[in-house]
Amino acid sequence: MRGTRSTLILLVVFVALGTYVYLIELERPPASAIPPNESLLDTTAEEFSRLSIGVGDTETVLTRTDDGDAWQLTSPVTAAADDTQISSITSALASLEIRRVIDDAAVDLAPFGLNEPVVEIGFVLSEDSQEQRFLVGDATPTGGERYATLADSGRIVLIASNLDTTFGKSTFDLRDKAILGFDTFDVDQFEIESDSTSIHLAKNASEWRLQEPWDVRADFSTAEGIVGRLSAGQMRSVAVEGPSDTKTEEEVFSEYGLTTPRLTATIQFGSASATLLVGSEAPDGTSYARDASRSVVFTVESSLVTDLERSADEYRDKNLFDFRPFNASWLEIEHSDETAAFEKAGSEAEVSEPSWTRVSPESGDVDRDQIDDLLAKLSNLRAESFVESRAERGLDETTALAAFRVRFNTDGTPDSDDKERVTLWQSGDATYGVHGNEPGAAVLDTRAVDDVLEALAAVQRAEP
Repeated sequence: MRGTRSTLILLVVFVALGTYVYLIELERPPASAIPPNESLLDTTAEEFSRLSIGVGDTETVLTRTDDGDAWQLTSPVTAAADDTQISSITSALASLEIRRVIDDAAVDLAPFGLNEPVVEIGFVLSEDSQEQRFLVGDATPTGGERYATLADSGRIVLIASNLDTTFGKSTFDLRDKAILGFDTFDVDQFEIESDSTSIHLAKNASEWRLQEPWDVRADFSTAEGIVGRLSAGQMRSVAVEGPSDTKTEEEVFSEYGLTTPRLTATIQFGSASATLLVGSEAPDGTSYARDASRSVVFTVESSLVTDLERSADEYRDKNLFDFRPFNASWLEIEHSDETAAFEKAGSEAEVSEPSWTRVSPESGDVDRDQIDDLLAKLSNLRAESFVESRAERGLDETTALAAFRVRFNTDGTPDSDDKERVTLWQSGDATYGVHGNEPGAAVLDTRAVDDVLEALAAVQRAEP
């Protein structure tokens, strides 16, 4: 009985609450939205035409270029500016919200740290020649906000505490720190010169090729990686802006090992070029360097220099073959004084499962899986290193294990077939391979070559 009474009481309460919500709360007008914080400035980021950023004893002055698309440092040095950094500052200023007004008519700025501000920003808007100054002072006792003011306004406000780092940038922070600054898309050649090596690569369409010290295929990833690092490379610091009243340009360059640089990297894009000169090592492990078109001496990461000091072998294509099993259309094998040739019948576009046939020394059907297995193992052969001389290893046509000729289609059009020939050798415990007649020889994984020979034996056993 008691349980039934409790249930009835709860039901009555539920109905009463429901009626209240329906009749009262649904008719109540919605609460007004929380009003947004007041903006300190009524402007946009695009309207700033001049900035001066004062941090400590240093003031950096910047002006927007005549076309309005970029910024230039004008003091204490003349240099291109980091437009990303400037955009961050102008956007933050334009959208700066006042969290709270502390005093509308302050006379003494000292209690707020605004007599010696952490950051002082002078700015001129494009429609107004009068400079205004924005001061950022101490953090509040809780540390969540900072005191700030527009100079001479007497109005002390609170802003977000993290804005002092947004605004408080050094001259180095605000300058363009690109060591060369070029678009990788336009690059068609690059050279690296040092006392120990001379490397020259050229790009045709989307393929890189070594031209010096040998004319051989180049590793795409390695070449693109170097170009990308030079394009995106940033100064670590500025050692000196160039010659001064006390030192000539030659004396400055000599001091940093740049009169006779230990390494020179030149990027070419059409008729234009950009050159990085690398001098002596700095005390912190970085290296002094400069763009050949500028006098400023800066430092670069040691890892960049290490990459530029790579041997020519590291730029060589490590893949022994260029074809891939899916685009091979012809395979010719020279092994044990016999030659056999196989051709793919049809294409992937014409039939769902194109077959392979033997065309010489006599025609006949072959097991597609066995040919595919052989092609897969051939295409996976990669150089572990290179040797300069085949003769010193006793590698000639009379000592070859096998030679493979492959014809393959690169883009699906009838006229785009490529051909390549690879020869394999074994000398002692080592195995070698050569693509075409490229100089030297690739040192191969012996197990991978054994796998090729096993796949080749399976193809040969299946022949009638």
